[in-house]
Amino acid sequence: MINNRRRILALKHISYVLLFVLLFVLQSTPHFLTLRGVQPMLLIPAAVALAMYEGGFTGGLYGALAGMLCDLGAFSFYGLYSLLLLVCAVLCGLLVTFLMQRTMRVALLLTAGTAGVCMLLRFAFDFGLWGYADTGLIFRCQSLPTLAYTVLFTPAFFFLQGKLTHFFDSRIGTEK
Repeated sequence: MINNRRRILALKHISYVLLFVLLFVLQSTPHFLTLRGVQPMLLIPAAVALAMYEGGFTGGLYGALAGMLCDLGAFSFYGLYSLLLLVCAVLCGLLVTFLMQRTMRVALLLTAGTAGVCMLLRFAFDFGLWGYADTGLIFRCQSLPTLAYTVLFTPAFFFLQGKLTHFFDSRIGTEK
């Protein structure tokens, strides 16, 4: 029984890591899901959804993984996304555990907040500190559409994570 439980837990975490790597590959593929020159950051809603279902600790670990993968594809300071997604995923997991319900509305709100913090700080470090001309135009035409486009993928990851959690928890026997 214990050996079977360990195998299922290992399979669960391996599938999560593979899902995040697949999302990173899709996210960094040129012209994939591009809409008017804007691509979504698929790892942000995936990390938020995982944190909502798995809790603060596991969500924080996978948030850090998602952040490291985002840092690999970003042309900004390395470690920015790692730190931000670690903190935001832990907060999302703890908020859902202790204060909020696990609903689509909460998932959209938490994803918008996480993506908003990430986009705002990336914009500040990439453009705001250097004093480029027309930074407001860059913010309106690049950062805000990326934020909105990222939030649009939240329902898909929320339902996918719900199905994965139900599948693995039913195999282990720890359904809530």
